[in-house]
Amino acid sequence: MENRRFLVATIIGMLVQGALLAAGILMPIYLQTLLGQSATVSGLVLMPGAILMGIMNPVAGKWFDRSGPRKLAIAGMGLLTLTTVGFAVLTLNTPIIWLTILYTVRMFSMALVNMPITTWGMNALPNDLMNHGTSVNNTLRQVAGSLGTAVIISVSSIVTNALSGAMDQASATLYGINVAFGVCTALCLIGFILTVALVRDRKGEDAQRDTDGAQRSLLESIMKTDVYSLPRSATVEDAMRLFVTKHISAAPIVNDEGEAVGFISDGDILKRLSPRQGSFIDPIVLIMSSACDGRTYDERLGNLMKTNVCEIGAPRSINVSVHADLPQVCRVLAESHLKKVPVVDNGKLVGIINRSDITQYSMQAYLASRSEDADIPEPQPAPEELTICHEEPAAK
Repeated sequence: MENRRFLVATIIGMLVQGALLAAGILMPIYLQTLLGQSATVSGLVLMPGAILMGIMNPVAGKWFDRSGPRKLAIAGMGLLTLTTVGFAVLTLNTPIIWLTILYTVRMFSMALVNMPITTWGMNALPNDLMNHGTSVNNTLRQVAGSLGTAVIISVSSIVTNALSGAMDQASATLYGINVAFGVCTALCLIGFILTVALVRDRKGEDAQRDTDGAQRSLLESIMKTDVYSLPRSATVEDAMRLFVTKHISAAPIVNDEGEAVGFISDGDILKRLSPRQGSFIDPIVLIMSSACDGRTYDERLGNLMKTNVCEIGAPRSINVSVHADLPQVCRVLAESHLKKVPVVDNGKLVGIINRSDITQYSMQAYLASRSEDADIPEPQPAPEELTICHEEPAAK
């Protein structure tokens, strides 16, 4: 727990977990005891939120890679606090549909907080402490959830019992539930303040951890430095010409300062050529699916060629720092379903790394370590000089 960032992430996760589990108990009490609904209706009210949270967890991971933890965490904690306030002002006439929407939005906000904050905290740990950090984080979150549930339910019971003689039982129970959700709101507000004050995007953090430059040296020895990029003013035709002449399948989109601001691949172009806007691996399937479109394939292709690359490609480039370690690079490639990812140094594009680059390096290193007598070449570093090829739009 000596790592400050890991400590902050764990505390925020504990606050969120305490508020999460308590709401899962208070809601059925409110629905079944006060509104007279069945257990089935109570479960149906909670179900959309649980499903949405499950769907959003991997999506939040992709957003985390694009924008970092701060924006997601602030948005998530803000939504979580607001929706918890909504539960703190329930009445005996609150519509069930409103409860369902409120709870679903609340679970959506949980997804924006849990995954980014946990990943942000775990990334602060060295690899040899990752397993211990995971155990500590999970244990403390479970303890916080149990303790928070006990405290919040106790608050609800104490307030209900204290008011039972002054008002009817239903009103006393409702007031106790509202006060309990008020305590949840206080926990969420503390988490929101901690997030705004202490959570920062990871820019420069990889470099701080890579004090001896070992990770940078390794990544530079694997990645390709002859990167072809496209300016923001380029069209799809410019991208197609670049793909064909340089025998590549994707390229970063850069601004005037050389910063990666987008990414376009041949897959992005194929999606736009299909009337269904889907992904097609087989070109024959792509052409056959075009039959239901009123325009011909050539007409769609001609119109697409005039489109700006920023409208076709990813609006923000997923990239990795030149100081990132290989497990982090592999995670970005796997979770974002990418074949290659740009490598940046202080925001500047310095290279690109493919899945095949990592595979080749890993296999060579593994086989070399397993057989000293095998005639297997050692992984060779790339040339020191960097060649960033900036492809300008073709003259019309």
